[in-house]
Amino acid sequence: MEGPGTFILRVYALLLTDQQHIVLAREKFQGMDINKFPGGGVHFGEGLREALSREIREELHLSLDPGGWLHFYTTDFFQRSAFNPAHQVVSVYFQWPVPWRHEVLSSHLQLLQPGPEKNETFWTTALSHLRSQEFTFPIDQHVAHLITRNLL
Repeated sequence: MEGPGTFILRVYALLLTDQQHIVLAREKFQGMDINKFPGGGVHFGEGLREALSREIREELHLSLDPGGWLHFYTTDFFQRSAFNPAHQVVSVYFQWPVPWRHEVLSSHLQLLQPGPEKNETFWTTALSHLRSQEFTFPIDQHVAHLITRNLL
């Protein structure tokens, strides 16, 4: 049965360091502070991995080959959009297969501190300190829970 809603497709990156840290993001969107994984929306005509590589290039200024991403998780439960109740969100999470050198990635993220035109910040946190309740949306909370259960 078809409903009146629209599907919103989003992609997110799980970027790990060699010291078991993961990259997280905080974004201000429509007046709301959102804690999430780096990533964003898929544009019409893009593949999932291509969209994620574009998002990571735009957000983190890293050029990653779309073919390198490994699928980790796709939303398998109904999630209504927090911004439009007529929309359903489907999120796909990918892991970059090679850990980054912690010092190099942390230094790079510090250079990305927000300016007047940017509303997003990035940092790393130890996997051992990752807590699902730190994330804004249920999908990210679920993925954080999967990660803390050593499924990454």
